[in-house]
Amino acid sequence: MFWEDPTFGVLTPAKPMLEVLEAAQGAPLRLARTIRPTDAIRREIAAAEGVSPSEVQGTFRALPTPLGVAGLPPAKVAELQARLDERGENVFVYRAAAARISASAVTPTQFAPGEPLGAAISYGDASLYATGTATAACGDYVVAFGHPFFWDAPGEVSLGLAGAEGLMVVTTKEWGGPGYRFGLLTEPRGTVVQDRFAGIAGVVGQEPRATLIRSHLMSRDTGNRRHGTTEALHTWGWWLEYIVWAHLWLNYSAVLGHYPGEGTADLVWTISGTTEDGEPFTVSNRSMAYSEWDATEVVWRLTNAVNALQFNRFEDVTFTEIATHGTISGDELVGRIQRLRVASTSQPALR
Repeated sequence: MFWEDPTFGVLTPAKPMLEVLEAAQGAPLRLARTIRPTDAIRREIAAAEGVSPSEVQGTFRALPTPLGVAGLPPAKVAELQARLDERGENVFVYRAAAARISASAVTPTQFAPGEPLGAAISYGDASLYATGTATAACGDYVVAFGHPFFWDAPGEVSLGLAGAEGLMVVTTKEWGGPGYRFGLLTEPRGTVVQDRFAGIAGVVGQEPRATLIRSHLMSRDTGNRRHGTTEALHTWGWWLEYIVWAHLWLNYSAVLGHYPGEGTADLVWTISGTTEDGEPFTVSNRSMAYSEWDATEVVWRLTNAVNALQFNRFEDVTFTEIATHGTISGDELVGRIQRLRVASTSQPALR
């Protein structure tokens, strides 16, 4: 044990992980984020590495959460990594496969200790998820990871809980990063309800709350069409905006057959949800935009609308569905206003 820190050695002990299941109403147990190794541990590391103990410097840090992101090219993955770094998230982003599963098709199969386990921010075309290991199960509850999903460990959360298949362990020694399991999600099994410093806890068989994102897009150049679906499970902060953008960017790319560049896109959208007192609401709009860099710039009009609703100053809202349809083209579809006439006393013929 290091000073007043409850971490044993450099591993998260069982007791704090079991306390995650209790989901106490008070402040969550804070495990140290960095640990200075004792002389004994330094000697063991030196023996394993074949160096002198004096050469073993630094501290141990909590493992980052390996966050798999489906479909995005390396530049966009790096952009997401930079955003998360700016927000202080202890997350390592890597390219992964889409999770073609649905939150409404939960299979109530309990995890065995040591079994791969997935925690998902979203399912579908724009999948974002992390995989780890189930530590212990009790009734319908399971505790996993041994570290938080999010760096700030918010406590109560709502994430997808899914089975996982570990395809390989990827080492990253060439740049000094941690290794991680490259895995795929298999079937949805429930909801992650707690994210704490010692780990995450989920309820098997409980269907997570999801915001459905649908799109029907077409390429004006080729006629290619695609119906896309993503289920956003974690919508706090800016995550819903990011998932909406990623979903549409990926589906516009799919109908184009390549990553978007110069061109024109139009988008019609309807945002559905409920107000704080449960009253349903819908907000609809459309826009069209040309860009010499990225034709999907039109999507930002929608994400700005989502942001305005989510962070309005009057009441909390819950999103249920975001439905969209639109087109994209590599052409510069720009019109120019040649003349403007306004009804006035000087032009009485205009109505």
